[in-house]
Amino acid sequence: MRQREVADQLYHEAVDLFGEPGMITVLCLIGQYQLISSILVCFQVPVPDPGIAS
Repeated sequence: MRQREVADQLYHEAVDLFGEPGMITVLCLIGQYQLISSILVCFQVPVPDPGIAS
């Protein structure tokens, strides 16, 4: 992933596994994760205490 691209064979295997709609969903989830993690890093949001979450 250092080249920021996926090999064609790997992409086709993923499409075979998830289908085109599933791939769109996976890519959207990855994008949302990247967006949220970037915002958290930008605003230096601390990691919550594990005891608070339970």
